Order: sequence, then structure tokens, then C-alpha cells
Amino acid sequence: MKYKLKIKNKCCVILQILSNSSIISLEINTFMTIRFSFIIFSFILFISSSFSQAQHPSGAYKKNYTETSHDLLSSDGEEPTKPTNIQLGITSLPVYSPLMIETSQPNSLIKSGTNMRRISPKQELRGVWVSTVQRVDFPSKATTDPNILKKEWLKLLAFYKSLNLNTVIVQVRPTGDAIYPSKIVPYTKWLTGKSGRPIAQNFDLLDFMIKTSHAEGIEFHAWVNPYRIIIDGDTTGLDAKHPFVAYRSWVMPYGREYLLNPGIPAVWKYLSSVVEEIVKKYDIDAIHFDDYFYPYRIAGESLSDDDTFKKYGKKFIDINDWRRANTDSLIVNVRNVIKRNKPHVQLGVSPFAVWRNQKIDTEGSNTNAYQSCYDDLYADILNWLRNDWLDYVAPEIYFHIGHPLADYETLLNWWEKHTYGATLYISHAIYKVNNQEKYPAWRDVNEIPRQLDLARAKPDVKGLVFFSSKWLMENELNVTDVLRDYFFYQPAKLPNVGSR
Repeated sequence: MKYKLKIKNKCCVILQILSNSSIISLEINTFMTIRFSFIIFSFILFISSSFSQAQHPSGAYKKNYTETSHDLLSSDGEEPTKPTNIQLGITSLPVYSPLMIETSQPNSLIKSGTNMRRISPKQELRGVWVSTVQRVDFPSKATTDPNILKKEWLKLLAFYKSLNLNTVIVQVRPTGDAIYPSKIVPYTKWLTGKSGRPIAQNFDLLDFMIKTSHAEGIEFHAWVNPYRIIIDGDTTGLDAKHPFVAYRSWVMPYGREYLLNPGIPAVWKYLSSVVEEIVKKYDIDAIHFDDYFYPYRIAGESLSDDDTFKKYGKKFIDINDWRRANTDSLIVNVRNVIKRNKPHVQLGVSPFAVWRNQKIDTEGSNTNAYQSCYDDLYADILNWLRNDWLDYVAPEIYFHIGHPLADYETLLNWWEKHTYGATLYISHAIYKVNNQEKYPAWRDVNEIPRQLDLARAKPDVKGLVFFSSKWLMENELNVTDVLRDYFFYQPAKLPNVGSR
């Protein structure tokens, strides 16, 4: 419903109650009844407000996190933009009301009386990341109870289905461990509360998640973090199978984190075996790596791999070239393992948006990022694409349109020209909406829709991905309403995927 109050003349007030099917007008002709009409009007607004609050139970979606990471473009070069230490407090699935789009935000994308629905592509990947590290998105609390885990996952799945999403990218290996029973790595503490502690009744959560996703027509991409094994400095209470314990000589520290040394060939073989176990055992649709390879540069920190370079890098003059070659080897080995076992399973990567800056490399983007895939993460994504090692690439363009150092549209245009035949999706920072004091653009509900319009205008962009589930449920500035009602209002089939 919408309401209009019109002043006809000094002694006449018209109260219009607009519903979907009719307009009811009440004309009041005396000053006494004018006062009465305002009482009625106020009562109607109160009822509407109560209804809206019921539809948007804000108490169930309050943020409860501390932002510790920094913008990847900051000069201090600290950890990446994606926040990690967030606790999810969902008590029920959100119910979104189209009414809220039109009435609650003065700068709303949706204008009264104007149909702003976009053309809905028949084929389009629509994905969401589901982080398990520090229980960002799932589960909401550590538990070994399979019924609790089932119930919570099914609620999330119903929510994704309501948005017409068709792909979930679920973090199955958060920190050198797993959310599934494995012969190689232990259960993660983020799931059950203790490293190595299994779910009760021998319940295989990953199998359940995959089967229920497929039953809803949703693809399941298994998101693996290869090198990172400790993120919070806490090395106590680790299971004997955890790589920090089982392969201590492979581990190197960086800041408060610990990671497997990418320069040791045995590490490549180990990680390939981890992936192979997943591919053989589960009916997944893809293995997915995000932007974490070598760690993001931290001021005052250095990688402790000089001895490894001396031992294994004799063919290289430059240690940086050797580091890139190590990551190349990981990608090649993992791809071979996947295609040898199940050729239909995809390998995808969502790299940091900036491969290299143009001022350093003429093939780079017209950006001025302080860090890049090539020079800091030692992930030469273009080399992987040129060699046909990836089925898809989903660059994390987590910057707003007009960013002074890394403009969204500039990066979008660059990536469209550098896929070399692989399928291109674009990853979006839904978590920044109404959550970035430094940049006003993120306080505008139009920012994400403008980005999606730009992405969809590119014929080679075959899908849109969002980080992450929690922030879709937060519905900041009603942006999730906008996505559902004006972008994803019809289901879409998945695009054909694959490189050349």
C-alpha cells in the first residue's frame, strides 16, 4: 500500500489509500474532520510501519563484527578487504517486502511509477560465497549436531532460491582443515568447535549440502584455500592431521598467519591429493580458489623462503619469478588431478581485481593499486588463462565506480579483454554496501545496481557473484530487495562453461 494526502482547498482534505488494485479516497470538509483525518492517517502509517518491521526483523540481522582488515589499495599494504572475523546471528529467514524498496530510502534506485526491471538473461551464473572460516556465513555457531547443521543449511538454501541464485561457492577447506570427513585433513574447528572433532552420527555435511543444492537446481563449487592454514595465530589444540602439526617443516609464518610454503614440491603434491579426495568422493561442480595464494603484503613483514629458494629455485635468477612458477605448478597439478578423475568438474579462480598496474606493465590495467596479483600474490592469472588451465575466472572487483585508484568500470573493461577464452564472471562486494565510511558511493543503494548494469552490458560477462551470504541477508539499503525484484526476478539457466 501507499498513501497520499492532498489539500484540495482550505476546507477540504483528501486522503488516498492506494493498494495494488484500487484507490480509496476520503474527502473531509470541515476543520474538525481534518484533525480526525490526520488521526486516521497516522494510525494507518503506524500499522504499515509495524507490518514492515515484521517483514524486516532487524533484530535478527544486526551486525556483530569487528573490521580488522584494510583496503587493499592502502599504502600500508595490509590484509585484504574481505573481512573475516564476523559472527552470524541469523534466527530466521528474511522476508523481503517490495514496499520497502519504494518507501524507505530517499535515494532509492526504484522511482515511483517507473518500471525499473532489467531484462533478465536466460543464461547467467548467479553465485554467492559461503564462508566457513570464523563462521562468517555458516554455521552460525560451532556444533556437532547434524540436525542443527541441516536446518541452518536448508534455511540458507531457501534464501538463495528465493533470490533465484543458481550457484553456491562454499568454503570446504578454510584453514588447512575441512568441513567433511577426510583421511588427509582434520575437521575444522570453525564447524565443530575443536580441530579434528567429527560431527555426530558420522554425518557427512558436505554430501548433504551438495545433494540438497542440486535438488534445488543450484550448482555447488567447492572453495578451497590452498596455502593458508592458520589465520589468527592460535596454534593450540590442533589435530594430529592438521598440516601445522603433521608437516611442520612445510610451514612458514607471515604476520599472525601460517601458510604452507608454496616453494616446496611436496606441498604441491599434498594439495593435489586434498583436491583429488574431494573430486573423487563428492559430486561437486567445480573446485574454486579465491584470491589467497602467497599472502597479501604486510608492511615490515617478509617471506621466510630464502632457504627454500636456494634449495629448489636453482633454475631461477629472480626469486619473484620462482614464486610465480610455484603457484603455476599448483594450478597445473590441481587441474590435472581434476580432469583425470572427472573431466566435467570445473576449475575456477576469483583473483584480486588488479593483475598489474599499467605503469609497471603496459598490459596491465589503468589503475594505481598498491598490491597486485602478479607482484604481490605471485599469481600470474594471465599466464593461467593463456595456457587454458582455468575453466572460468571471477575477478573480485571490490571497488566502486569512480574509485580514484581502481575504478570498477576500468577493471571490468580490462578483464573483458583478458579472458583468453575462459568463461568470465564478475565478483561484487555486497559486504561494502552501507559499510564504508571512506567512500560515500557505498552508502548509495544505486552503486551495486549500476555495477550490475555495466557488467551485464558486456557480452562476455556470463555471471555475477557476491561476497558474501551474510551481507545478502543483511539487506543493507534494501539492496537485496533490488537484486531480487529488479535483476533476478526470473530464474536463469547456467551458461556454457569452459575455456577454448
